[in-house]
Amino acid sequence: MAYFSPVLQGKEIYQSDIVQFIGMSKQQKDFKAETGQETYWTNGAFAGMPTYQLGARYPHNYIKKIDAVLRFLPRPADYLFLYLMSFYVLLLVLKVDYKLAALGALAFGFSTYLIIILGVGHNSKAHAIAYMPLVLSGIILTFRRKYIAGFLLTVLAMGLEIVSNHFQMTYYLMLLVLILGIAYLVDAYKKNVLPHFFKSVGILFAAVILAIALNATSVMATQEYVKESTRVKRN
Repeated sequence: MAYFSPVLQGKEIYQSDIVQFIGMSKQQKDFKAETGQETYWTNGAFAGMPTYQLGARYPHNYIKKIDAVLRFLPRPADYLFLYLMSFYVLLLVLKVDYKLAALGALAFGFSTYLIIILGVGHNSKAHAIAYMPLVLSGIILTFRRKYIAGFLLTVLAMGLEIVSNHFQMTYYLMLLVLILGIAYLVDAYKKNVLPHFFKSVGILFAAVILAIALNATSVMATQEYVKESTRVKRN
């Protein structure tokens, strides 16, 4: 709170990427203000493009409402809170003493890169990184045979991770999860508990599917857009 005291006094940090975003999304915001309806197209970006990745709001996206509750502080203080909260939970799951967990959360939240990206306006990246430790917490709980708690936390955390809408960082998270999974597989093989490993994988797979389903409207819209995007590999 002290670190972001200017924000709490009503001041706003200048974020270059966000300034650009405000300009690109102005037309759709004006349309919403005039008609009360959501538009999924804008002429304010390039020669015109869908607003799927420009702050479009989708119906029945209830997981986003949970995200809004967690981000109760003014931006970008809300992302710092998520850094601290998420990593603190991870350390507690790892059975670190709560005092050391608090110090660890501070070390993570105030690490140089995570503050720098807030300064330049990489908000969605910060958003996605902030939920990564929470996803790992759910996975670890599941592999520790706390199946119900692990499942519920993974559904929530992965749903929030997808809400952040930074699929590049989510992809990196999946690479980290893959490495973690290999480590658990080797450990399960050595301890001759492979049935537990595959049960945990099944539970986590179901949790991820449910998390995607909670974001179905935004994910399906993005999938539709991907087919026409210039970033897609073409023959």
